[in-house]
This record gives sequence, C-alpha cells and structure tokens, in this order.
Amino acid sequence: MLSFYSCEKDNVYIQDIDGNNYSFTSIGKQIWMSDNLKTTRYNDGETIPLVTDENIWFNLTTPGYFWLDNNETINKDLYGACYNWYAANTGKLCPIGWHVPSDEDWVTLINRLGGPTSAGEKLKKIWNIGIDEFWWSSTEVPGTPYVWARILWMNQKEITEVLTDKSGGFSVRCIKD
Repeated sequence: MLSFYSCEKDNVYIQDIDGNNYSFTSIGKQIWMSDNLKTTRYNDGETIPLVTDENIWFNLTTPGYFWLDNNETINKDLYGACYNWYAANTGKLCPIGWHVPSDEDWVTLINRLGGPTSAGEKLKKIWNIGIDEFWWSSTEVPGTPYVWARILWMNQKEITEVLTDKSGGFSVRCIKD
C-alpha cells in the first residue's frame, strides 16, 4: 500500500536562505519538496544572477535564473524560479540537507508511484500541478552537452524522461539528502 505524508497539515516547512517556506511530501523512503524552488541565493548566501534577456539566457554557460514571463510578483509563489543547469549543478541551490534530484532519484519516485503514467497522474494530485512542468535532474550524460530532466505535461497522463540542453530554464523540486 502506498501512503503519502504531507507536512502541510502539521504546519511543518523547510525554509530556504531567502526565507521562502516549502511544504514537503514523503513518498516511500523519499522526501520531496511539494513546491518548486524559488530562492535567489545559494545556501551559502551567494546571489544567483537574474537574467531577464532571452538572447543572453540561451548563451549562458554560467549560473542564472529567471521568473516565468519575467514577472516575479505573479509567478514566484505559483511556479517558483526557472534555473539553468549551471545553477542547478552547483550543489548549493537547495537548502542545506536537500539536493537537486539525480536521474536515479526520479526513477525511484516514478517506480514507487507505479510507472510513468501512474506517477504522472498521482504527482498532478499530490503536488497540485496546474501547468506543464519541467524539472532538472543533476545527472549529466557523459561526453555530451545534455542532462536528464522530467516533464509533466498537463494534457498527458505520464511524466516523461527527456534529454535536454543545459541552457534551458527549468524548475527544481528538491529532495531530502
């Protein structure tokens, strides 16, 4: 039997260095944030560069983040920040004690939830997904410019594994160490 524990009912939250609170969900032996990350600083206090120009963004080979539609006021709390892989791969993006999930972490989650279709349907419910979601993993494909990521399309049932370029702007859903 699969059971979920959500911290929201107990008012227990994880806080990032900016003071943003995140609920979390226990799924099997994993503990996942129930919200996308929205920090503008690494867990050591260093500022992550905000990049608002699309032409600059796609040529970056250094860390950066942006807000959907460049609108922090509306989109920060709804969707979190979009980070490039260079920010996601620093090892300092998630709060201390948490990390950007590896491809193996994603596979474990998806298998625990019954496979890609079942997992997609369940994640839409337990994480209250309302738009297409794109999430980084921390796993590079050796010798290539690609990284494994996950996409959960609103008009499809399954969560999809994809290879993507490091210059994309994806969300991060942290997992407990």
